[in-house]
Amino acid sequence: MSGDSTPQVLVSFDVFFDFVFVADTILRFFRPYVDENTGQVVMDPHLIRSKYLGSFTLYINAIACLPIIKLPMSLFLSVSQQNTLLTYFNVLRMIRVLHLPGQFQELKRFRERKGPVNEPVFRMYVILFFMLLFMCQCGCLYFGLSTMLVVDDVCPAPENFVDDILGEEMWVAHDSVITNVMDTRVCEVDTSIDCEDCPQTIFFTRSLYFLMQTIFTIGYGDEVVPSKASVEMALGCIFMVFGVFAYALTIANMTSVLSNLDVVNMQFRHEMDTITHWMAFRSLPTHLKQQITNFFSYLSRSQYGVLDEKLLGELPPLLRAELAESNISLLTKVPFFNENRGETFLSLAASALSRRIYTPGSFILQQTELQRELVIIKSGKAEILLEGVPDAVGSLLPGDFIGDYQLLFGTVNQVSVRAADFTEALVLSFDDFKQVMEHPHNEGFCFNEFGETFRQSNDDGCIETIYETKESLKKIQNTAMTVMGGNKRSKLKDMMAEHRVVTKEFQILPNSKVHLYWDVFSLAAILYYAVNAPVRIASSYRTSTLASAYDYGFIVGYCIDVMFVVDMILRASVYAYDSYEHGRTVVINDQTEIRKRYISSGKFKIDLFAILPFDLIAAGTGSYHSLLRTSKLIRVLQIPQGVTNLQKHLDACLHIKTNETQRSILLMLLYSILLIVWSSAGWNALRPEENVVISVYWALTTLSTVGYGDVTPQDFVETCYALSVGAVGAVFTAAVVANVTSFFHDAELSENNYEHRMNCIKRFVERHKIPHDCAQRVMEYFDYIDQEQHGLNESIILKEAIPRHLASNVLTHITQPMVEACDFFANCETGFTRKIMASLEQQFFGAHCMVLNSHIPASSMFFIKKGMVHLMKECGDDKSLKVIRRLDSNDSFAEGCLIENWEKNPFVAKTASECELWILKRATFQQILVDFPRSRAKLKQISTKHNDEQQRRRASLHDAAKAAEIAKRNSTRYIHPHSLFIQAWFGVILIVTLYSAIVLPFRVAFLENYEISPAWVVLDYFGDCIFLLDFLFRINFEAFFDENNNLVVDHKAIREKFVKSGKVKWHVLAALPLETLTLAFPTLCPLWRLQTWSLFRMNKCIRVIEMPSMIRSVESSLLKNGVKVPKNPLKVVKLLLIILGLAHLNSCVFFAIANINQHVNSGNLSAQRNWANAEGLVGSSPTCPGEAVELDMVAEQYTAGLYWAMATISTAGYGDITADLSSLQEILYSTLILIVGMLVYTLVIASLEDIVSQLDVTSSLYKMKFDKVTTYAQIQCLPEALKGKIGSYYEQLWRNHMGVKGDKLLNFISPSLKCELIQDMALPFLERTFFLKDCNPDFVDHMMQQCIELEIYLSDDFIFREGERGDTLYFLVNGCVDLLTSQGVKFKTVSSCTLGEPSFFLFEPQICSARAADSCEVLQISLVAFMNGLRDFDLMTQFSNYIGTHHKTLQEAKASIENTITNLSSSKMVRFLNAKDDVVRIPKGVIRPDSSFRAWWDIIMLGVILYNVIAVPLQISFGKSGMMNIGLAVFLIDLLVDVLGWFHVYARMKLFAVVHNGQLVVQPKEFAQLYRETDFASDVVCAIPVSTLSFVFGVRSQYYGICRLFQFMRVIKLSKYLENAIEILNTKTRFTVTTATFRICQILLIIVTLTHWCGCFFHFIGDQVEAESDDTWIIVDEMQYESMGRRYLRSFYWSLYTITTIGYGSVPVIQIHERLFAMFAMAVGAVICDAGLTAVLASILQNKDKQAGMNNRKVQCTKLFMATNDVGERLQSRILEYFAYADEEMKNIDESDILRDLSSSLKSEVLSHFCYDSLRDCAYFDDLSNGAIFTLIKNLEPYLAVP
Repeated sequence: MSGDSTPQVLVSFDVFFDFVFVADTILRFFRPYVDENTGQVVMDPHLIRSKYLGSFTLYINAIACLPIIKLPMSLFLSVSQQNTLLTYFNVLRMIRVLHLPGQFQELKRFRERKGPVNEPVFRMYVILFFMLLFMCQCGCLYFGLSTMLVVDDVCPAPENFVDDILGEEMWVAHDSVITNVMDTRVCEVDTSIDCEDCPQTIFFTRSLYFLMQTIFTIGYGDEVVPSKASVEMALGCIFMVFGVFAYALTIANMTSVLSNLDVVNMQFRHEMDTITHWMAFRSLPTHLKQQITNFFSYLSRSQYGVLDEKLLGELPPLLRAELAESNISLLTKVPFFNENRGETFLSLAASALSRRIYTPGSFILQQTELQRELVIIKSGKAEILLEGVPDAVGSLLPGDFIGDYQLLFGTVNQVSVRAADFTEALVLSFDDFKQVMEHPHNEGFCFNEFGETFRQSNDDGCIETIYETKESLKKIQNTAMTVMGGNKRSKLKDMMAEHRVVTKEFQILPNSKVHLYWDVFSLAAILYYAVNAPVRIASSYRTSTLASAYDYGFIVGYCIDVMFVVDMILRASVYAYDSYEHGRTVVINDQTEIRKRYISSGKFKIDLFAILPFDLIAAGTGSYHSLLRTSKLIRVLQIPQGVTNLQKHLDACLHIKTNETQRSILLMLLYSILLIVWSSAGWNALRPEENVVISVYWALTTLSTVGYGDVTPQDFVETCYALSVGAVGAVFTAAVVANVTSFFHDAELSENNYEHRMNCIKRFVERHKIPHDCAQRVMEYFDYIDQEQHGLNESIILKEAIPRHLASNVLTHITQPMVEACDFFANCETGFTRKIMASLEQQFFGAHCMVLNSHIPASSMFFIKKGMVHLMKECGDDKSLKVIRRLDSNDSFAEGCLIENWEKNPFVAKTASECELWILKRATFQQILVDFPRSRAKLKQISTKHNDEQQRRRASLHDAAKAAEIAKRNSTRYIHPHSLFIQAWFGVILIVTLYSAIVLPFRVAFLENYEISPAWVVLDYFGDCIFLLDFLFRINFEAFFDENNNLVVDHKAIREKFVKSGKVKWHVLAALPLETLTLAFPTLCPLWRLQTWSLFRMNKCIRVIEMPSMIRSVESSLLKNGVKVPKNPLKVVKLLLIILGLAHLNSCVFFAIANINQHVNSGNLSAQRNWANAEGLVGSSPTCPGEAVELDMVAEQYTAGLYWAMATISTAGYGDITADLSSLQEILYSTLILIVGMLVYTLVIASLEDIVSQLDVTSSLYKMKFDKVTTYAQIQCLPEALKGKIGSYYEQLWRNHMGVKGDKLLNFISPSLKCELIQDMALPFLERTFFLKDCNPDFVDHMMQQCIELEIYLSDDFIFREGERGDTLYFLVNGCVDLLTSQGVKFKTVSSCTLGEPSFFLFEPQICSARAADSCEVLQISLVAFMNGLRDFDLMTQFSNYIGTHHKTLQEAKASIENTITNLSSSKMVRFLNAKDDVVRIPKGVIRPDSSFRAWWDIIMLGVILYNVIAVPLQISFGKSGMMNIGLAVFLIDLLVDVLGWFHVYARMKLFAVVHNGQLVVQPKEFAQLYRETDFASDVVCAIPVSTLSFVFGVRSQYYGICRLFQFMRVIKLSKYLENAIEILNTKTRFTVTTATFRICQILLIIVTLTHWCGCFFHFIGDQVEAESDDTWIIVDEMQYESMGRRYLRSFYWSLYTITTIGYGSVPVIQIHERLFAMFAMAVGAVICDAGLTAVLASILQNKDKQAGMNNRKVQCTKLFMATNDVGERLQSRILEYFAYADEEMKNIDESDILRDLSSSLKSEVLSHFCYDSLRDCAYFDDLSNGAIFTLIKNLEPYLAVP
């Protein structure tokens, strides 16, 4: 607003707020504040003033208060001077917006004091507020700068309006909405227009309208877009960059909002989807699937689906113990755990109890199995069963127990127990009971001395247990005899049956189909209300009256009203409902309770308001007011609950299960329909001259952000309406995109993430130079997980996602076919075989891998789950291998090694295909045999009966049956599903399918008046033959694996499977020869022969449905043949192909619609209303038949159609080619494609977000881990030196293992692969280590799999100290270690050796200290794990004997070290040995990587790359026309840049030291060699001086720029140098750039760079053809006479609105080359800019909000768990207070996790900082050495005391 027209009221408000800010500025000198470090309120006035005077807030307030001086100054100024001063003061007032971020933080803290704040939702409000503020501020700036730089004053309008306003180059002059109300000539002609002198409201609204379509990327491109004025285009570019970032941030934050809005249910549904996917992959039987589903359904009601292990694991030990004490009352009912045992014993036993939930029909105990579990029924009911007895012989109710006898005495179960209802049981397993017994407090039981049973014990509890068990068995036997008695059986059954109460009251039960029918009706009724009301209001508004007569629509509405009233009555009286009480679901049918529940619900309030009879107001008028029924619209709020009810009742009534994805899709569809209807109804009301279809079309173009701009607002009211619809629609579209993204985005930000695990293992394999064969097996393991198991990690699911008792059942199901098919275990006990099934371990082998070789004896038996294995023997003198047996699914081999230790394998086993094998280890087998003596005796008989090993080795199936099956296979013709033929065949089918999908639509649409050529016929029928052969192969010969992994080759079975798959109908439809119809209908004009032929062949395109599966098959085939296709680039390529494929199809259909219209109205110019005619692509009088359209014209037609389709699908929506508004067909089809384009856009964002999250997951996890440890160090106030050491450790950990500690890293792979990796690293040490070199190979394998840990030690870290307990054995893999005396004198430096061997095996303290001389990697075994392994393998006696025999060897090794220490008497020798020979000596002239020069050099090289990125495209683009003069100055700058590049090559070869694998390489020869192996070739190519030579020879045009493309290639290093610059900023300055900030800067740099390149190339295209054509974009846009700067700005402007998909369309794109490039820019922009930026931001925000969501879920689940289990209020309060403390004070940091993730040395240092002085000052430890004190410190664990 100009100064003289500012309303006085606004001036008054300005003055008032000036005084408010002055008061605020003064009051802040006295306002207390909260100290950020201590959290205390600071009240000291001096401190308050000091803080305020040193703050930035004071300067803002001081500047913001300056306008107050206007009051005294105005007395001495004229009116015009006052107005000018007011304008300047308003600019100063705007600085107050800098207060807004702080004010929002204050508001958030205020809200947090009242309760928890949903961070994403609060952030959403802040984002929307700042977007609105930005729109207002920048709208004013856009209008002000555009007019201020052109005219003195646009308002009031000058007299010569035409020349002074309309003749100027500014957007205001082109906007008819503004000019129509300022140009008096228009007002004189059209009296309906009210001209104003200064329409300030319209100025502001139209400016805001431009910002709206820019920020929300709608880009109508109408009259408000920037003109050719440089300032407007520059402002437009700035607004576009902000707009694309702001809208991407809106979508990203909306994704986080939806993820955290219902985080409890969302996370549970996500976990259930994973489990469901895995169950489908494993083909679990229906009853087992039902058990798992019912279990989690029950668990979701009791604790939102979180397992007890996870829930209780979040609590400290004390709180867990208190929760467990509530079970003591049940535990003491067991005789052994009677109340006389003592509080400590009972507390330990209660803490060892674990809760299990058994679903109805599942077995708790199995008869004859050795289970050793005490089961106490907590809730529910269980039945006792006996073999041979058909009915239950007893029942267990809450408080009953069973299994105590088996637990104590190690016997098999005498009965089976099955859950009759959902049953909660407290279970004490044998392993947990053993830990209780081994507690020092319970040594008196002598549990281990009795052989881990109480068979020889005289304990009173044991005696009472025996007596009680005998009595119980007697009762059971008596009951069994009664049950088997015959006549009394039914009577007993009736007595045991549950008594049911039958009521005669009328009730509608929760699972009644009445609910299902009503759900459908209510949703339809709500939609009727929601559509009818706005449409009726719009219709009335169009007729300028809101009153209308009654019609049939009101009758329908009144009928629906009556139905809703009836529904309210039923809900308040007879609708029974489910309730969850005391662990059970009960049906509440009491009318009082039903009424109370309904009236207290939110639904009742909505129903009550919706039925209020506002209609009675119009009862006596005879007409009806449209607004009276708008109250019904409140029912729209009931749609989500209605869809949820429908989902529930479909499951309950029809057993139709729907997932959350389907529910969300239905909700989005319903709300999208309503938003489109409401938006189009409002637009239609404002545009009475337009039909409804165009209004819907406008609504869709706006809501989908395509924004063609062919239908735009033309006055002030329409502008305001478009503003509101655009803003609301954009936010809703963001919600839709975010919702759909959540369906596809399943990246898990945890250590379990597949990509993260693979990245870390890859780094480990590369760093440790693991042999190729072993490394290949590791990669094949991950490929198998990805390809065959779709990224599902089965071991993690079985260990963490499913409870143990269900996981055991699942594992038994998986392994049962293999074990039962093995004759080796025939006639063994059932319990024994089930134990075998549950003890197998999974292994994966790639094709042609050795499973058993000739020189390493087997120690495990192998079962084949999938794949084929060949057993071979060495034959002849050359020892060539000959296949002696071919094994496949469910076969097994090498069972002989279980009975005795093989010295040599009798055969060699090699995989013939990818295999999933399950192994049974000999040690595990031997342990199982101990508990099953009968089976042990049988198996020993087998081993002694057959002396010949080859005879002992038998097939898994009976020989006769196996031979018959093999003979059947050999006689049957079939195609193996893994054969090379089928792999290649899928590629052929894919190519033929693509041919049909691309060629057929193109021929129908564009090849007008062409004849059918023989070439087309041959190609078409060749494809038909391929499809026919494929059908025959699939239905007859394509073998498959059944659910037990047996290869099925029977033709009938193959045919049945193919028919059931549903694919047969697509194959049959595609095979129908519909083109034979051309015999009867050779032409269908306007389609000529080739078009008609192609139209009848369109059924071939049906095979496109199979393309996704075919592409997956081709990928799998390539992988199997050794072609590794990068996963993420392949995803991006697929997305681009989807976009191009849809664009191709849509271009064909869009042109066909236009062409048909042209033919139908041939010669009638007025009726030929279509887009192709408007573009001049079709003749005015087409004929059929006629002349064939020339191929050049076909190319133009196809390019134009494809151009429109790409603009629509990518949401760019230029609007230069649009549907003709008079063509209903084109409008309807465009509307459909708008929806498709929106879906594709959403799919691209979802897929890219998944890719980005996967790319960033490893670094994000590392960053999160490092941030946590940094926060921990700050909270605990660790010394700076220790903080630095921790930082160095994590840096080394990132270089070595990508931030994952060694023990965790090796657990990322299967145990067998872990053993192989460790064996490769540790075998040289094990072969010469005491005892282990002569030990049982099974024990050594166990050590490598379970006990060896990989640790990293930094330079100067103590591995152990003199006097410490020798409780660890160290294998030094990499690095050097200094051995020190007790005085710290170094006497030896060692590498690649075993450390601490004598002390470890002699159980003595260390005799010296070991300190890392440089960064070291160490494999270590703890003494506890070693001794446990000896006990498990029964090797204690052997170990003791070995110690006695070889004791001298250990003493000699110990004496050698002691002698060396004793001989250090010479001070000269001490100085020599203690010299720091580990200090790296840097040759003269060599520059360290961390020097300041290197930092500045990296920044200079970043500048060099950026210069080339900018300059080279400019030189190529503008060099031809001579606009960019390649003169001496430009050449010298380029030469300087080239010299820097040449020096860079020299410096890398001669001067620059590097860090390689964590080691500093300073020798020039060494780092030069590393440089030659990495970047040398690319740097040399980039340094080739072609451009210098071309300049010398006089080249000055664009060819000079082309020569500089060699230097341009340095762009491939841009990301690397950008990372270096960020690292320099973090280390050399006080600024810290987070990973999130770096990602944002990276994507913004990519966007700007791409925009620059595309802009230059766009100008290059126009400039190249300018001389040949008169209609290039440069000429049509009248830019041919403009300067280089203006041309570049115009090109950049076009490029930016194309890449950001805003798509103004104000720069014309005419030529085919221009349109092709525009399509490329659209596709790249949609993928990289629009979707890529959104994906990056979404990934960042989701990672940021993940912890808040986890905390929310943890608290809610714990609350429900405690309420369900009747936990006391005091304990509930303490637990919730602990969670609040952990969140607010400890920042969700678990100290135990932090210390566990550090190296043992660093952990000791941290604990020493807290505990060393205290321990040293303690009188109890006065006599201990420092080494003993450090031993104590090593074993300390943090403990959190809860008040």
